[in-house]
Amino acid sequence: MNKLRADIFKKWCRTIPTPSVFIFDLDLTIWDCTIEEDDFVNNNNIQKYVPPERHYMLTHLQDLGHELNIGSRSTEPIECKKHLKKLFPNIKFNNMQIYPTPTFKRKHVDAIFKDREVNNFYFFDDELHILKDLEKGYPGKANIFHTPKGLFYETFDNNEKKN
Repeated sequence: MNKLRADIFKKWCRTIPTPSVFIFDLDLTIWDCTIEEDDFVNNNNIQKYVPPERHYMLTHLQDLGHELNIGSRSTEPIECKKHLKKLFPNIKFNNMQIYPTPTFKRKHVDAIFKDREVNNFYFFDDELHILKDLEKGYPGKANIFHTPKGLFYETFDNNEKKN
């Protein structure tokens, strides 16, 4: 683990309330592939497409007491859940909303917050139009993180500079 890079993430974690709600996209965010399009990816080689720092980040967030969720438009929910179990056996995802929707993810967010008011949450996705729609749909509540190259420690540095 690169300590200097990891410190960006740990410093950011100290600035947010505990517990907080985190929602992660899968394709091109948690893993560096698209399950339904990249036929060469399977449960035997999926770890090649997930840098170790992602495991560290999810573990650290969970250890701090944050709520971890998945919000994905994948058409392969069974495969995705199988990959998550293999890649992150120690992570308890509170909610996994994995199903296709036409373009946005408000339905995923609403399902994650079922039976409670949608409050402040952190959403990570590679598709900027989805993130912008969440900002519009949940004004003042959606803290968006654009992950065009996947989730890395620097994701938190870039977001801090943006605000």
